[in-house]
Amino acid sequence: VAAPRRSVEAWRGSAQVQVTVAEVALDARPGEQVSLLAWGGDAHGVSTEGLRWTLSEFTIEDGSTRGISNEALARPARVAVTGGTLVVVRPHALDPDADPGDVVPPRPDSGDRP
Repeated sequence: VAAPRRSVEAWRGSAQVQVTVAEVALDARPGEQVSLLAWGGDAHGVSTEGLRWTLSEFTIEDGSTRGISNEALARPARVAVTGGTLVVVRPHALDPDADPGDVVPPRPDSGDRP
């Protein structure tokens, strides 16, 4: 388990796995898949920035698939947890051709609305 205010990072092939009890910054490409998993119990107070489906003080239950297959919108994205241990997985971190790329549509400006 990661020590307080520390994260553990591992690489397997092109995948990056980060384990945290605090916060991690992700250098994920827009459109890149990012998954969040609770480990060893529920992960409480999960908040994200720069991901398509934003979480704010959310609880990811141990064994839940609720945090699977999110998408990065911006660099850097941020993931934080206030209680428990969170695993952050970028399965294609080193393989940009594996991601669909640019699948996130731009947000319309207020002047673009009909």
